[in-house]
Amino acid sequence: MEFDPKTLRKTVLEMAYAGSTVHIGCAFSIIELLSILYKNHLRYPQNNPLDKNRDYFILSKGHGVMAQYSCMRELGWLCDDDFSNYFSDGSDLKGLADSRIPGIEVTSGSLGHGLSVGVGLAMGAKLRNTDQKTYVLVGDGEINEGPMGGRIICCTS
Repeated sequence: MEFDPKTLRKTVLEMAYAGSTVHIGCAFSIIELLSILYKNHLRYPQNNPLDKNRDYFILSKGHGVMAQYSCMRELGWLCDDDFSNYFSDGSDLKGLADSRIPGIEVTSGSLGHGLSVGVGLAMGAKLRNTDQKTYVLVGDGEINEGPMGGRIICCTS
């Protein structure tokens, strides 16, 4: 997989046009991060986004989901039909991350919950004594809302 940021941006633009949606800037702001994360860090079997030994990626900044969908397309987890119908009635792909889509760990929309969920997943992996990693991407707007209430919490495993 290449995960070329230019290709990922093109996919985001195609989706935005097909779905008449406006979260392009949010998706563009995380393209490089997701490109590097999916290409060099996340461990997942290419043919099974639900493998029990996969690493976890939580997109708490859910309005940027078009960037994650673009990466999932590179992996073959989503097909061209998914993208041509993006954000339309009956489409599985919505404007926010939705855990009903294989490869999306957590439904987002309620700001500030992704970090808490990510900590829980990381603790669960540690208790199970696995080497799974958990990555969480939060946005600046959600740092001021939700359970974080303006506090920045840093933790490492």
